[in-house]
Amino acid sequence: MVRTRVVGCAAVAAVAVLAAAGCGEDNSPEALLGRGHATTARLSVESDIPSSDLAQGTEALEKFLRRYPEHTNLDSAQFMLASLYLAGQKFDEAAQMLIDLQAAHPKSRYAVRALVLAADVFENRLSDAKKALAACERLVEQYPEHDFVTNGSAAWLLNNVGKSPEEWDIPFPTDSVASSDKS
Repeated sequence: MVRTRVVGCAAVAAVAVLAAAGCGEDNSPEALLGRGHATTARLSVESDIPSSDLAQGTEALEKFLRRYPEHTNLDSAQFMLASLYLAGQKFDEAAQMLIDLQAAHPKSRYAVRALVLAADVFENRLSDAKKALAACERLVEQYPEHDFVTNGSAAWLLNNVGKSPEEWDIPFPTDSVASSDKS
């Protein structure tokens, strides 16, 4: 009876130590992606997520990327992590994650969005027009048939990167708008 209690107490203590160390946590790829996705989804509906929740989602996705570098959803995890970095105002990390995503997964459904968002982060968050321009040029060079390029949006970005809003080339006829108001 005494021996059973000692072994039982040791087992309970071991489980407590493992749980405190996070070893009892589900670290499967699905669970890690799920935690990251849940946090990212909250960003789309809540304007202010507690930093502890943001940190948990970020940690789950970082762990996913370290443990499962060949997983089929790697590009999705990278895009979600970049979103969480942006929400946490980690702009350097976000921009680099977006550039890395596009470089590693050029055929991903996130590739074009990653370059557009990276250009925005470089210009508007990091005040680095040179890197913003490089992201735009890469977009036009690598995705010449994409709608964002063919509809003129990419050209507009290329022409206006590094300019203040007052200097932007706004592509709409202001004179016709003004004259139609007079009638």
